Amino acid sequence: ILDRARLLCCDPDNEIRELVADELLTCLICNLSGELVEQYFIDKINELLYDTQINVKKSMIKTFLKFQHKFPRNIYNVT
Repeated sequence: ILDRARLLCCDPDNEIRELVADELLTCLICNLSGELVEQYFIDKINELLYDTQINVKKSMIKTFLKFQHKFPRNIYNVT
């Protein structure tokens, strides 16, 4: 399931990436340990944060800010 979720982060359809950035990653972050999220998704979260489609980027920023406490401080230093 985690590998499939990673693939969806790179889907060519921006609507799919928007759903991933909002709903799928929210579900995964809530149900996985911080270490597992970091291991499997930190690179994909970075990609979605810098996505060229504004709706994808907006959804990922919203999700990231909601769950920033789950990410290691040495990776993202958001105050």
